[in-house]
Amino acid sequence: MAEFDRLQLAREDMPYAGLAFDSPAAADQFLAHLRTLAPGATWYDVFPDMSEDDELVDDEDPYTDRGYPLGEFDYPDAPRGSAVFASANSTDDVAAAAEAMERAVQLHPPVYGAGLVLDRGHPHLFIVLPLGAPDEQAWEIADFLREQPGIGNAFPERLESSRPRGS
Repeated sequence: MAEFDRLQLAREDMPYAGLAFDSPAAADQFLAHLRTLAPGATWYDVFPDMSEDDELVDDEDPYTDRGYPLGEFDYPDAPRGSAVFASANSTDDVAAAAEAMERAVQLHPPVYGAGLVLDRGHPHLFIVLPLGAPDEQAWEIADFLREQPGIGNAFPERLESSRPRGS
């Protein structure tokens, strides 16, 4: 977030709901890219894969397709699987959050994908379940994560039971 401030980019205009990386190395690579940019850069400079035709503000209703994709580790298109959200107690707990995420993925298969997200400078993690996974699996993972060091909270979202009939 400090780099966005340095570049004089308004966070509320960011074209994505948050930043998601599939590894700490990917986050480091993105940060290195930001540091090459000069103040006055545009969001198109920050996200070079974004087309000039893309809207900078996404007006899509997040409930029409069970939410926006959470990151590279999520289903790119609807339908999307249930997910478990957890946040680290502080920015110093990124390593603890990553370790908790890895343990949860190993102990509660099957998992479609998982990743760390840095949102407003605060680390969060998501674990995405395969389509059709029972809600109980999401609750088990959330319960497990809440017991892990460095994790402040955890809860399921996009549960199968919350899908409209016929989805």
